[in-house]
Amino acid sequence: KERGVAMVFQDYALYPHMSVFDNMALCLKVDKVPKDEIGRRVRETAAILELEPCLRRKPGQLSGGQQQRVALGRALIRRPSVYLLDEPLSNLDASLRAAMRAELKRLHQMLRTTMVYVTHDQVEAMVLGDRVAVMREGKLLHQVDTPRRIYDCPDNKFVAEFVGSPQMNFIDCTLVEKFDAVYLVRGSLCLKVPDSFPRSTSGRSGYLEVVMGIRPEHVLVSLDPQEGFVKSSVRLFQQMGNVGYVDLVLEDEVGEVAITAMVSPDFERASGEHVFIGFDESRIHVFDKNSGRSLRVINEATNCERRVEGGDDNLAETKAKSEDFSVDSHVVQVRR
Repeated sequence: KERGVAMVFQDYALYPHMSVFDNMALCLKVDKVPKDEIGRRVRETAAILELEPCLRRKPGQLSGGQQQRVALGRALIRRPSVYLLDEPLSNLDASLRAAMRAELKRLHQMLRTTMVYVTHDQVEAMVLGDRVAVMREGKLLHQVDTPRRIYDCPDNKFVAEFVGSPQMNFIDCTLVEKFDAVYLVRGSLCLKVPDSFPRSTSGRSGYLEVVMGIRPEHVLVSLDPQEGFVKSSVRLFQQMGNVGYVDLVLEDEVGEVAITAMVSPDFERASGEHVFIGFDESRIHVFDKNSGRSLRVINEATNCERRVEGGDDNLAETKAKSEDFSVDSHVVQVRR
């Protein structure tokens, strides 16, 4: 109350003996807001949430989605500086949850008030957040960024694995630097990565044990042999309407690796049959095998430290500022 913060929880916590109007007006009555002002603000908030026909009903006469909107309305009517939303949609069924996500997005765009939204659902995080903070075991250790960068440029293997469905494929490889080029090598698989890819930060040239990551939509599947493609066998094909996913097994002298690829819905190969797979080299992610950190992040941090040590005052100031995290819009914390 003193800090201008309003909270909405997983449980609606509505007073069952009070009408929707009285539930929404309660905090204003406690603050001794004039009666006319209370009526005006309740009706205004009810109009935003499309609850005007429900104002005289009791919570027991409402659907789950309507009850959730009343709980939101009770927070909205206070006009706080920050909204804290702790898994407010987790009690709703899938279709209603999708509708309420759209409603929350619309409300945020209308109110332009900071919202901190906590969820275990990565879809909610990606749909609702202007910035997403990925947490694990209650600690913000992983990444704070836009949904697009969280998906396209994960800072570590945990974020890469957690965000995306189906999840990113991972293949243990050796990063080999040879003749000013970088290759990812595993058995018969040998990929030359783009020249823009960061070089090894291990302090020595040669070999580095890494984990290659590639999302299913960036795995290339061919029914016929192609240069640079490797042979794999079909385990399962899942037809999902306008898209399909095929689970593959890549077999080599190192062992088996499970790969999921996105394919057209008319994909024609039965379980046990062979196909050939390649990878979009521009969309490859590489993570240090021990720490799980992206080599891109390690390389950027190393270059930054070198420039700061070299006396780049502007960079030092930028680095210091970047370490201060302030909420400026609609932030979603997604935790596992």
